[in-house]
Amino acid sequence: MSKQLPARIRCPNCNDEFDVTLYRSIWIEYPENRKLIFDDEINSVTCLACKVRTKLEFPFLCTNLKKGLAVWYEPHPDPEIDKDAYLYAKHYGPRSYLATAPRI
Repeated sequence: MSKQLPARIRCPNCNDEFDVTLYRSIWIEYPENRKLIFDDEINSVTCLACKVRTKLEFPFLCTNLKKGLAVWYEPHPDPEIDKDAYLYAKHYGPRSYLATAPRI
């Protein structure tokens, strides 16, 4: 199942703060999820005050459970990925596709 996290962000255009939900992982078996990625809309938000749309460079794990594939999108170093990989290794084994997912 895709995992989403709540966040509070500041609009880079008008500095208004607002709450959003960001993907930390996304299952691409589902066409609607693939569309978010292919259309470059994943983790994009629209400011409630000024209506400017912003793409947030938030790391996420892209997975396909049926094919046993996973890859991290990591636009900036994120130590939380190490923690997630450790937990995947502990739960699914150190050689599982989730524990060994490459980072791009």
